[in-house]
Amino acid sequence: MGSRVLFGPEVTSEAELVDLARRIFYYFDGLVPECVTILVGHDLGLDRVDRCLDKALVGGWPFRDQIARDVDALRGSLEFVVYSESAATSSATNTDFFAVWNADFKEVEPWPLIWGSHAAAESAFVVDWKRTRFDGAAFVNLASLIAGGGNSWEQESDAAFRHLLRACSGAARVLLVATGPSVQHVSSFEKSASDVAVVCDTAVMDEDLMAELRPEIVMFADPVFHFGPSAYVEKFHEAVLDVAESYGSFILTGQRYAKWLARRLPELNGRIIGLRRVANNPGQPKAFQNFNLVDEPAVVGFPNVLTMLMFPMAATLSRHLVLYGFDGQNPTDDGYRHHGDKAPLADYMPAVREVHPGLFDVDLPSYYSNHIENVNIMVNRLEDQGNFIEVATPSHIPALNLRQSNEPTVADQSRPSESFHATSIADSARLPSAKYARQIYSICPLYGLSYGHYRGWEQTVSRVAVRNGYRYTTLANNAAVAVDGVHSVFSGDLWHSLSNRQFEKELRKALMSDDGNRRVGYVLFYAADVKQAAAIKRVAGDYPGLTFVTNFLLSNAQLASDRAAVNSLPGQQLLLALSDTASTNTVWCLDNEFLLRKVERKYPALVGRFKEWPMVGVLTGQDSRTPESPSNSERLRLYAPGKWFGFRGFEEVIRLAERIAEDKSEPGIEIVVSQNKSSAENILSSDAINHICKRMEGAGATLIYEEISDERYLQLLRSSDVLWLPYSPNPFRYRTSGMFVDAAITGIPVVCPRNTWMADQIDKFGVGVTYREGDLESLQQALRAIMSNRSSFAQSSANQAAAMEQRFSPRNILGFLENLSLPTRQGTDQSGLSQMATVARQAREELEYSLARSEMSRLVSLAMSDDPHRQKVNSPQSVPQR
Repeated sequence: MGSRVLFGPEVTSEAELVDLARRIFYYFDGLVPECVTILVGHDLGLDRVDRCLDKALVGGWPFRDQIARDVDALRGSLEFVVYSESAATSSATNTDFFAVWNADFKEVEPWPLIWGSHAAAESAFVVDWKRTRFDGAAFVNLASLIAGGGNSWEQESDAAFRHLLRACSGAARVLLVATGPSVQHVSSFEKSASDVAVVCDTAVMDEDLMAELRPEIVMFADPVFHFGPSAYVEKFHEAVLDVAESYGSFILTGQRYAKWLARRLPELNGRIIGLRRVANNPGQPKAFQNFNLVDEPAVVGFPNVLTMLMFPMAATLSRHLVLYGFDGQNPTDDGYRHHGDKAPLADYMPAVREVHPGLFDVDLPSYYSNHIENVNIMVNRLEDQGNFIEVATPSHIPALNLRQSNEPTVADQSRPSESFHATSIADSARLPSAKYARQIYSICPLYGLSYGHYRGWEQTVSRVAVRNGYRYTTLANNAAVAVDGVHSVFSGDLWHSLSNRQFEKELRKALMSDDGNRRVGYVLFYAADVKQAAAIKRVAGDYPGLTFVTNFLLSNAQLASDRAAVNSLPGQQLLLALSDTASTNTVWCLDNEFLLRKVERKYPALVGRFKEWPMVGVLTGQDSRTPESPSNSERLRLYAPGKWFGFRGFEEVIRLAERIAEDKSEPGIEIVVSQNKSSAENILSSDAINHICKRMEGAGATLIYEEISDERYLQLLRSSDVLWLPYSPNPFRYRTSGMFVDAAITGIPVVCPRNTWMADQIDKFGVGVTYREGDLESLQQALRAIMSNRSSFAQSSANQAAAMEQRFSPRNILGFLENLSLPTRQGTDQSGLSQMATVARQAREELEYSLARSEMSRLVSLAMSDDPHRQKVNSPQSVPQR
């Protein structure tokens, strides 16, 4: 095969050589490299090499029969050289790959030099089974490179993937089934003929479960438990083979593993799919993943099968995902993994530990913390894209816990079921039940914070409402202190984590009164997400006396580039969702002006208009909006108050500060950074915080790291020339920033990346400059534009401030509510909101027809490109007829 491999450093004992030889025989099975060089120490010598190789092939090592098949040819390619520095250097010069079996080589020459040269050429591999848990991944990758034939294998894998897409097209639901103990207590999965079952990992060893699910897809990708040389993996592969042959399942894993597995289990050829792995682009948001594998069958790597393989594949096949057995880590447990009794991993753990001493060379708390954060981000992003996430069994993973079904399957009875459930305390403080028409119930899940814009907005609007004769009740999260007018209701503490059945359940519980459903007034949700519309509509249907007024935060930029593609327009799906949930006592409000114009033109009764709310007045309680003079008018003071994590773009702040300090390119710019200390400590480790502080201080930036009150924040804002919000466009395409409104009303210019809601507003009102995200040159050009026209920007921002203050006045919300026309459900008046039910039906019919034709065209196009009998494909008959 023409490949030469060097293993280093030198082997000094028989036990080490036996262990290394066993792994070479296992991972290189079926391969005959040109030469595999192993350096041995003088004490070991060459005379004991053959004895060690004989030992490597006996003694309980798995897959002995398969290894014996080609062992003579592979053994003949092994070359043993007594170590010397010159021998090591000579061997390294004539090798294609360098494999490090003992990572403690770094300080001993000539190994650092050898490692450096091969690492630079991407031909170095760490296969140290004692000190890392990823030796198997490195061995598999090395074996795949030695095997070659990449294009041929990729074509086979792509053909299998297209076969899978055809076989699973039109899936109503994708059932994702993991290995948690709760799976054993599922009475029935109720899998229909149109559902697709995806199982992962050890679940294949549960014969009864496999017989019930008959899975279409089996997924796994762990280098130790699925591809290592242990007795457990032997049993696991036998189970995988049995499931695939019994039910016709496809096997889906990472590309490097799939190529190796196809050689190991040739019976599965044509059913093994290897997804390419791509790096997360620095310009992409945190935990970015590809949820459409049709166009690009590649995933971003994550250390968990759910986030790396299951979510992407499931979202590709269906918009309805049902999760079973993702129990997560019980806080009272200290074990590595918990599986059901029918997937007895625990029985094999001693054997796994023996073969993989480096198994636990991983920071489990950090791993799990990162995992639950990634799951939360991905679930929210999937829902943002129109998917429905249903969690059918209990889970300790917060994002899944919040989406748990109303009547979940009973979990493992050995664990207290209470530990699986987020606890609502809505009944700890009952809401006023009197019939009081001038009553506002405001949903504010972030009220529990002791500072910030959501709390400030709530306090200001409540004061204005009370002064105008309203009774005002805040429905807060359970971190809020229950006082007069504030009630702890929601277990979720972020507006975007409430799009689930738990939100509906807790809202119903909060509104429940002694006189049934006779409450009257308004339910106001200022910062909702479209995926919550259906839940709000269902609750509204039970409370005819309440008007539910919901504001969705969207971005003009999200829609502008897709105006021509009407059928694929994101707004088209949004309209479908809203038209399906319209009723005579629900009002949907949009910030997106393009979409509002479209809606008002075609469906004028569906959507009301909301505006943004004041922020500076919220935080200060003062009427003055005059900016304070900067301490040095010769410099441009750039204030960046954003939080220190990925999608807030803080790395961009550091990079700009370091560039300015390094090449003195912008001597007139002073960067001021503030960070609330307690907020940073909740997100980052002390080492990470210290690292950021050192970099900022080294770059000469002014760093304010303390407990920052709202008054202190406003003082810093007023003493600045420009507010910098480097927020990543992807997550903030749908969101606003209170600090942007603060600056607008204060009369301070803003710079931020393009393609965000804030950028839309900057362009509209002329209150700043935008730049390309991640492009420091584009950012510096924006700052130069402000510096060169400093007085003009200051005047323009000041002129806009008065208009913005009026536009964002809290009194506007009361006028909006008072002007709503609310005829009774029994009335015949067709004016105003009573038209919505009729218009909703018409809108839904039109939109369903448009989207159905678009989806059918996509499927036909896919079939025409992949089906060898494409001439038999007829025009689709399932498109709704108008």
